[in-house]
Amino acid sequence: MFETLKAIKDDPRSSTGVFCALKRHTSYDTGEYSAYTFHDFGVYAEAEFTTVCEDAVGGKIFEMCANNNDGLVYHPLWDGLYYLEEIKSGEPWEVPAQDIYEPRLDTGSFILSQTNAGVKVWRPIEQDKEKDNLHRLCSLGGTIYVYSEYQFCEWLLRISHNARDVIRNAPREICEETSYQPRHLKIMVPDQREAMFGLRGKGGEFWIDNIKRIG
Repeated sequence: MFETLKAIKDDPRSSTGVFCALKRHTSYDTGEYSAYTFHDFGVYAEAEFTTVCEDAVGGKIFEMCANNNDGLVYHPLWDGLYYLEEIKSGEPWEVPAQDIYEPRLDTGSFILSQTNAGVKVWRPIEQDKEKDNLHRLCSLGGTIYVYSEYQFCEWLLRISHNARDVIRNAPREICEETSYQPRHLKIMVPDQREAMFGLRGKGGEFWIDNIKRIG
């Protein structure tokens, strides 16, 4: 299950380091007109992690987003030998409420890199997770945002023929740079369910019009 993590750990270009921080639990609440975020801080927790150099991890190559809201953002490690996703949730120090006073820290499959701005937390994109996301993308439809076409094509050669054909045959367009996204290629994988139930419309407003009697 963690073949990629094991391979990275065994690679001589990786190392280990001990990192520490306060544990934190985040909770949310809503009022009549506002939403609230609360942070509770617990004990100091430290653990040893696998680490890689900052320049070993490249910028994002592409984002793959299935229509069920599952998505992955790919960053190449060691020029695309492996792929990582950045963890921005605060894990592993962001924990459930019952664990904030427990000094033990679950290092899981996390990999850390030291940057000038602090520490970035990553997780290898394992083959099982990638296959699951590709299956959902191909069956439910979705969008791929490609920021490096050359590196994306290298990744494309690694996946199954079926998934590759679905992606290659999908409609695409070039999107120019905006204030929140660089210039990129947008690949729109069709939703196979629309062949039977028709278009749902933006926000799904046409969904109720597509009810069919089958018996």
